[in-house]
Amino acid sequence: MFENLQKTIDSFIGIYGTETLIQYLENFEQIHSKKYYTYIENLCKEVAILCEVKQNSILDINNTNRNVVDARRHIVYFITIDLKLPNKIITTLFNCKLRTVYKYQREVKDRLRNKHIYKEYSKIHNQIKKEINVPTYY
Repeated sequence: MFENLQKTIDSFIGIYGTETLIQYLENFEQIHSKKYYTYIENLCKEVAILCEVKQNSILDINNTNRNVVDARRHIVYFITIDLKLPNKIITTLFNCKLRTVYKYQREVKDRLRNKHIYKEYSKIHNQIKKEINVPTYY
């Protein structure tokens, strides 16, 4: 595990340099407060289980499998809409553009508004809410 981490760090530094790595880590620390880190980690695990997908496939924005995209929608909802955390967390987590986050937010609101059409999505959404005990302030 640590060998893979070291290889990833070395390749990142080789491409972008140490200054960029330091800046990225500082930005990451500002965006992801420590009290939300555990919540986000647990949320991703729970969503992966309930949507029956692998956790690392959720983070791959190029994966367009229906269940994976639904899993991303759930994560976007609970992080940006429910907890009202910055969209930057999602753009960093999924390595995507802000317009992708807005698209997911729009789609989630539509699915939650039209529960009679998106029954399976609503069912999973309610299960996630029960499992992670969504706090107003974590």
